[in-house]
Amino acid sequence: MHRSVKNFAGNFSEILPLYRPPMRVEGRFFILSVLFFSKRITLPTFVSRNKADVSAMLDMTERKQRDRKSGMTEKEKLKTDVMEKFDDSALVGKCIDPKQDFAFKMLFGREKNKRFLISLLNGILDRKGEDRIVDLVYNRQEYGSLDPEGKLCRFDIMCTAHSGEKFQIEMQKSRHAHFEERMIFYSSLLVSSQGRKGAAWLYNLKPVYTIAICTDEKNGTDDSRSDAGDRCEQYVYDYRFTERNNAGNVLPNSPSIMLIDLDKFRKDNGDCGNLLDKWLFLLKFVPDINPEELHDMFPDEILKDFIDEATYASLSAEDKISYIKAMYADMDRACEIEYAENKGEEKGRAEEKQEMAKKMIAEGLSLEMISRITGLTVQEIGVL
Repeated sequence: MHRSVKNFAGNFSEILPLYRPPMRVEGRFFILSVLFFSKRITLPTFVSRNKADVSAMLDMTERKQRDRKSGMTEKEKLKTDVMEKFDDSALVGKCIDPKQDFAFKMLFGREKNKRFLISLLNGILDRKGEDRIVDLVYNRQEYGSLDPEGKLCRFDIMCTAHSGEKFQIEMQKSRHAHFEERMIFYSSLLVSSQGRKGAAWLYNLKPVYTIAICTDEKNGTDDSRSDAGDRCEQYVYDYRFTERNNAGNVLPNSPSIMLIDLDKFRKDNGDCGNLLDKWLFLLKFVPDINPEELHDMFPDEILKDFIDEATYASLSAEDKISYIKAMYADMDRACEIEYAENKGEEKGRAEEKQEMAKKMIAEGLSLEMISRITGLTVQEIGVL
């Protein structure tokens, strides 16, 4: 018996539209007797099991979904559509990946989470005691050059500490050409933006820090944390203006460009002796470890709060949608990069075969012999 009929006492209004006067249908059919509680009458109805009836039932379900969404805003409809199509069961009970662009901005770039950013910056700069950053203000993310026609830049996170120091922080998931030049350009924007008109301003620059946390997503997650081989390899690089023959002689208020290479960070949680190491461990491995286990690893209150905030279940419905969409975008971008690299490799191999064929032609080998050796067709060899 059809499931709607079996439960008709509780869902009578849902199955009522399916009932109709008796009619002749193709194939097997059966009679349903439906008791109308209000009038206590029996209405015989024929319900067919052919494709047309199945289609009608599906249409009715779609109409209900449309009716349910009719009172929603476009934004609410989008959320509903995405959540209905995406099975997020694999994310339940886990943490989101802070290396993902949206997740990084959500966890460190929102006012309610600025305590996480303060702690991360204190770890990166090794600030302790009176030198610690105790508060900061988020600034606008878009900066332009002094030239009106110049490039407009949008930073991941931009903030100013209570001391006036300026910080630009970003998560860089893949390596690309001119990365170092871009960091220099960003740093120069933060320096030049401090300029003020009038004689009262005497170049009293505040320190500027441009920080990039880098990981090459192609390398995947290296889980060999306990290997003693290169756990102590340098993974934090701090570039400043120094005297050529004396690297320790740093120009006062020199802008600092800091690169943190997560791929070279290979410490186990037991080896994380300072605040920076604990943060880097979480940034790299938090999506791969159970939140309860992470709590045991890092009893620090600020880190436990971060783990709780990064738990997928704690996200709002809107943030879940944004995170899922960002994951899709990352996967698409990775596929595009892989496709381009594969095409480049194919082109390189083809060019190698052509160069080899040219040398064989010069040596007087027959076209058939060259074809067998290189895999090129006789026609392809003939046009070289």
